[in-house]
Amino acid sequence: MIGKSRKPLTLEQRKRISEGHLGQVAWNKGLTKETDERIKQISDSLKRTNDYKKSHGIIISTGKAKTEEKENLRRQKISRGMKGVRNGIGNKSLKGQKWIHKDKERKTVLEKDLEEYLNNGWELGMGKRN
Repeated sequence: MIGKSRKPLTLEQRKRISEGHLGQVAWNKGLTKETDERIKQISDSLKRTNDYKKSHGIIISTGKAKTEEKENLRRQKISRGMKGVRNGIGNKSLKGQKWIHKDKERKTVLEKDLEEYLNNGWELGMGKRN
């Protein structure tokens, strides 16, 4: 047989394994690329990978946006997702929300914010999709 599939661990098993690792010191604690060859090899490998990505125009993600404005938009999007508001990640509950549209843009807004959007030229409903 080539490889075996393992049954998923129960919560109790996972807890025991976790408790068994408490207080254990990480294998690389205190090591630097100057003092340990293994760390140096890992560092060199990462440098080669990043150099390759840069030379081929592949974006290396740092997890943050490049401008403050884009970073604020990124954070707002994450915040909306955490609150359960539909933001393009999937179908979340639309309870308490309404579809609105303006020109070709459409989105959902909370009912408490609806009047403000309607006063600013938005229309109720999904509108036509072109």
